Amino acid sequence: MFGVPRLQMTANFALPLLHSLVLLIVTSPGYLSAIQLPQPENQTNVATGTTNLMITATVTTSPSSCSWLGTGLSATEFYTTGFGCDSSSTSTHNITCTNSAGVINTTLTYLTSLTSNTNVSLSCDGTVVSLSMIVKDCKPNMGSGVIATTNPTSSCGFGCTAQYSCASGYNGTDVTATCQEDATFDKNPVCIQSSSLSPGAIAGIVIGCLIAVAIIIFFLIPICCAEICCCAFTILCLSWGKKKYTAGRS
Repeated sequence: MFGVPRLQMTANFALPLLHSLVLLIVTSPGYLSAIQLPQPENQTNVATGTTNLMITATVTTSPSSCSWLGTGLSATEFYTTGFGCDSSSTSTHNITCTNSAGVINTTLTYLTSLTSNTNVSLSCDGTVVSLSMIVKDCKPNMGSGVIATTNPTSSCGFGCTAQYSCASGYNGTDVTATCQEDATFDKNPVCIQSSSLSPGAIAGIVIGCLIAVAIIIFFLIPICCAEICCCAFTILCLSWGKKKYTAGRS
């Protein structure tokens, strides 16, 4: 009775081996991403037009037979205990296999560009581990104040570029981002809304303040003058009365 095959990480990653799990490594020249199965829905994103996509596996459970199968690929046996490894190649796929002291290393490479969703499975002694690759375009980051222009403009697949800039009223640095094989851009723009006011806004605030001050002065002057006159009249009356009373007693 054979257990579930385990796939080993390459030297690029230092993750531990896990029992009853398969590790698939999806690679393309110049890029490397690791996918550990099972994942939610056992799927990953791949950019439209990605070529030479490679899936590598290491099987350590000494199976009697193993095969790859998937979209556009019928079940292709690459290992049996009787004949050992059997590498093969077609115009669309390339399968390699090596056996080192019972440890089987195998790769499946998609030689043509991916333009639609693709499924791939590794089967060893009836145990199947699958991966669904969702093929999609890269979508530019359209955050607040961000202006994005892609090249090409119709479909932004692997290698497509996006030119980011900031809209008026926002500060930031222009960025050129490239669509990666996982259908994400390698850079993101940062546009921060400017806190400074435009000359027109400043002029408007100054004019508004002057109008408000003029209105206040217009209404307060008569009131203040009336109070001042009343106080002055009272002081004069009191002063006159005092002088008059003093004169009477002398």
